[in-house]
This record gives sequence, C-alpha cells and structure tokens, in this order.
Amino acid sequence: MRALIAAQPLTVSQIAKAAAITQPAATQTVNLMIAEGLASSTPDAQDARRRSVQLTRAGPKLLPTLQRCWRASLIPGIQSQISALGSLESVTFVKVGTNGETIFAVLFANAEWRWGLELDEDGRIAMAYFHPRQEGQ
Repeated sequence: MRALIAAQPLTVSQIAKAAAITQPAATQTVNLMIAEGLASSTPDAQDARRRSVQLTRAGPKLLPTLQRCWRASLIPGIQSQISALGSLESVTFVKVGTNGETIFAVLFANAEWRWGLELDEDGRIAMAYFHPRQEGQ
C-alpha cells in the first residue's frame, strides 16, 4: 500500500523493490489487495507477463487506519532500541542548527546521540530528529 500511495501504477517488481520484500510476497499482497477491492491490475502493454497495479478508490480510504497500525507496530522496536542505549546520563545544549532547531548532546550509558528539536509558537515540539553522534559533532 505504501509503495502505491507514493507512485502508481507500479509493476509487482517495483512494489517489491519499494517495499523491500520478495517478489512472491509482493505478488501475494497485491492479489489480496485486488481480492479486497483495494487495488486493480492491468496487463502491461509491452510485456503480458507483467501487470500494472494501481489503487482503486477504496484503497486510499483505508490509509488512515493503516497509518495508525503502522505507527503502533513501530513502538515496540523503538522502545527496544531506546532501552539498549542504557540509562540517561546527561542532556547538554550544543547549538542552534541551521534550520533554527535546538541541538542537544544526549549521553546515555551505552551511547551518545544528537537530538534536534524545533518548537512551535506554543512551545510544543513541532519537529524532532535523533541520530547517533558522529565524529566531529
């Protein structure tokens, strides 16, 4: 679904590559989406073995529900990665970034990260990024 939301029509091979899955897995997923009325396919004009796949009108209507599920499925992995960093030891202001974000050095027991935070006019986080500290940062 994500691949087809980004660009369509796509071949099954293109969907597999965009989703980082095998072609058989993409074929199975596309067939299920077609059976559920979320996608349709047409034979490729140059190669009858290939199919062009596109979303039906019903496909994008399912997107808000899918996005909630995708976000929920990320939480356990994120929690696991954060736990592996160990206990938080310190947070230190580094600088204001080129886009106006405030950059902090965040030291954990097992790693050091850079966090960039940009606040909106109400003081809420409007944008955030996190990445491991690289040499020279």
